[in-house]
Amino acid sequence: MQRNNRQDIFVDLGKLKDRISETTDNLSTTTGVDSINQNMLSFRINVLNNSVLESKDPKAYQLLSKKDSQFYILIDSKLDYDTVYGNVQQFIELYQLFVPANTNLYEGITIPAELSTDVQVHQVNTKDEFDRYYDVDKDNELSKQRQVLVEQ
Repeated sequence: MQRNNRQDIFVDLGKLKDRISETTDNLSTTTGVDSINQNMLSFRINVLNNSVLESKDPKAYQLLSKKDSQFYILIDSKLDYDTVYGNVQQFIELYQLFVPANTNLYEGITIPAELSTDVQVHQVNTKDEFDRYYDVDKDNELSKQRQVLVEQ
């Protein structure tokens, strides 16, 4: 994947990319052009039905079910179309609130060698596998380097 004329390192979200596209109307980016809507997901109302959020926090569910309601992701990760940088695990845990409890969001995720705990590529299918091989500190460090490049 080419971004800004350089090779970029990222966790391939596997089937989660498709799920994000299927469940959201608006997938905003972290680019400077659209900085107002950074990390904003606009979920389709039918997606929220039977979600973890509906049972875990009914008040938040009711607020988000209203027309034109929004929420912003305030975590150490950046969403850029269908790619997440930084704390990918934190993003997935947050996204898990907006799908049914039994949904596996880890299916087909590929962790590149540069972001794995043992410097090898891993394709994972479960949260346990993801937790075992994904090195959040490496991804956070790469995110800091990306920010420096953006600021230059």
